[in-house]
Amino acid sequence: MTRPVVYLGQCPALAGTPTHYGPEDVTAIQAVLAQGFAALGGTEAVVPRGARVVIKPNAGFGGPPGVHTTDPRVFEALVRLLQVEVRPADLSVVESAAEHHMLRQIGVGRTSRECLEACGLADVARRLRVRVRAVEEEECLKVGIPRAAHYREVYLPRAILEADCLIYVPHMKTHMACGVTLGIKLGQGCLPHYEQRRFHRVDLAQKLVDLLHAVRPRLTVVDGLWAQQGQGPTSPYEADIIRDMNTIVMGTDVVAVDAVGSAVMGYEPFEVPTTWLAHVQGHGEGHLSRIDVRGASLERVRRVFRRPDRRLAGIFPNVQFFLGGACEGCLTHLRIYLDQLHAAGMLNRLSRPVNVAVGYGVELPEPLEGPVLVVGDCTAEHRHRGTFVGGCCPLSGILKGLLTAVAEASGGECA
Repeated sequence: MTRPVVYLGQCPALAGTPTHYGPEDVTAIQAVLAQGFAALGGTEAVVPRGARVVIKPNAGFGGPPGVHTTDPRVFEALVRLLQVEVRPADLSVVESAAEHHMLRQIGVGRTSRECLEACGLADVARRLRVRVRAVEEEECLKVGIPRAAHYREVYLPRAILEADCLIYVPHMKTHMACGVTLGIKLGQGCLPHYEQRRFHRVDLAQKLVDLLHAVRPRLTVVDGLWAQQGQGPTSPYEADIIRDMNTIVMGTDVVAVDAVGSAVMGYEPFEVPTTWLAHVQGHGEGHLSRIDVRGASLERVRRVFRRPDRRLAGIFPNVQFFLGGACEGCLTHLRIYLDQLHAAGMLNRLSRPVNVAVGYGVELPEPLEGPVLVVGDCTAEHRHRGTFVGGCCPLSGILKGLLTAVAEASGGECA
């Protein structure tokens, strides 16, 4: 059996940043990408000449560019190389932003187009005549997945379904729910907002692996110029941003790419639930010993990224937790949004504590000082105690509930 090839490239120290860069940065990155294509058998062996190409970056959140999202320098270098080497018949960038889901659910966020603008990718697309396509503006078709474990049918945008060549360009970062977010996790951003809500609990990893039956990238290029450790996917803490990683990971087996990418980040690949499930269910190779890693040596590039801290109790000032049998969806989203509020200084100023109840069988004492936030359907028996956020998992509804409780605890001022 032929071993999958994964190219591990390192860029020289770049003069610019994701926000301000010149042609010398793009040229240097393009040279690394060209070496990667050569290791994979040549550009045309991976991306057919004259193909309809769709690039799916990570532009799920607004800027600044290259911090939580795909670096525009990598996007520009890849587009320029493809336009010279294979001359695509059509070249599009497609996104279904997580912030668009937030906008639809709680009225706070951005559209996918606005996220692509904030990430700096839309500007590159305009300059290079790449079509920008937001999933919420696209026709979506129902696709059956008969071999899936539980995600048996899904709506997907025609733009992705009809592509001759789908290229994933994720940003290298940790993730509160998935451990890391690399190639397989990027499938979530192919889905329309109403599909993103389905299976976002402990079953999220299986959902993403099931999706590989319907949406599979022909090429995955991991942007690791800057990277994010710690409280991903959108850490608000400066210490979590790594600005000198200067790494590219690329290959045609998305499972193998994720295995190598996570190893670069200091993980054992099978610690990552999506890599393990995809491997054992036959979607690709996750054993490092069975992957042909070319380019830089893994030992030289590897760093030990700080892992996400998912604890809740005792972490945040003026927030008290009452925890029952809650699943990962509610717990991780609570931690993500509380990190954001804490970094913004909103929790230190509270005049009363915020009480958060989450999980099946949770017990709430009587009385409690300060507002009460009741999170998730499994805690619904306590909905009369305060602000109730229903759903399983409520996703960004949790943020709206936290903002309501924080405003009440601060005397109506939430800024």
